[in-house]
Amino acid sequence: MRRFLFLLLILGTWYLAGLFRSQALMYLAFAELLLFAGSFLVLIVTSLLEDIRFTAEGIGARKGRNVNVQVKVRNKGILPSGRIEVTCDKEDTSGRITELETRVLQTDGREEILLDYGIDASSCGILQCRIRGVKIYDWLLLFRLGIRPKQKTEDVFVLPPVRRAQIAFSASRLLTEEEEEQASRRDAPLSDRYELKEYQDGQPLRNINWNISARTDEIWYRRYEEENLHIPAISLCPIEEVPIDLRGIWYEVLYAIVMGLLELRADVRIHPGSAAGRKNPVRIGSMEQLDRFMIRLYQEGRAAGIRRRPPSTLKADEMAVGEFYFDRDLSLHYKGRMLFSFSREHYEEEITSRRIVV
Repeated sequence: MRRFLFLLLILGTWYLAGLFRSQALMYLAFAELLLFAGSFLVLIVTSLLEDIRFTAEGIGARKGRNVNVQVKVRNKGILPSGRIEVTCDKEDTSGRITELETRVLQTDGREEILLDYGIDASSCGILQCRIRGVKIYDWLLLFRLGIRPKQKTEDVFVLPPVRRAQIAFSASRLLTEEEEEQASRRDAPLSDRYELKEYQDGQPLRNINWNISARTDEIWYRRYEEENLHIPAISLCPIEEVPIDLRGIWYEVLYAIVMGLLELRADVRIHPGSAAGRKNPVRIGSMEQLDRFMIRLYQEGRAAGIRRRPPSTLKADEMAVGEFYFDRDLSLHYKGRMLFSFSREHYEEEITSRRIVV
């Protein structure tokens, strides 16, 4: 509309210049025409010098927290730009897309402006922030051009909250004083034999021998023979078999199970995929390693969401490579028998209040 009115102004000035044979009006018509064409040319040059992108890749957050994603708008030219509209939206793990959010700004020459987009990390997985469109206007708002940003998406990895499933192993229970005396015998069961080692950071607190530690003013740790011979292993069902609407909960429960095993053992092995073994096992020994593994699992889950492989017909004991097997229905199995099945509605309460005895 503005462009049409400006063209009418040029034609009207030109007509009046011819009607009254006025040289001043003729110069004015030429000036208006040059302003019209110059606004378009300056807009084209300015659009080529605008750099619009996300400031960083791979932002991490915990579920239930807010995170800010920044979009950097930089004018690399010396001419100030007119009005700029940046439109973004977000897509969560289940594929839900939020409403479009538009920010309007202006930049001077060589200036950088950061736009903050707040994201509510309400579900585990990859939360993707996307630049849906960028439009730039000249100062008179006569013309509009669309700009293709160099980086259109930003992935926010929403990690599960730090919760530990209460998993108890009969082989690593705390012994009474009578059992401690019997444990020194070599014919004692394997689950009862242990040796005292000086405590190191990261080892399970539940295996500290408090009686001896109090007498010697040093912290001593019960290291069971079974710990030297065995590292617990978890097999996972193929991620493409997990329904998309259930993956956020699936990630949370898996995280809590591994955290519970880490509290009892120094390391845990995870076998991604089926018993066919499409991937090598991953050894997890700390929360940082577990976070990196979850991010890799998120990326594989996003790629697998397109294929949507049908559920496997194999049984739990056939799918499991290690003792534990965690399936698509939030059920934890141990050596072919089901230990516990988490519900969708009450899984958070079940993680913190239910005890899983192996």
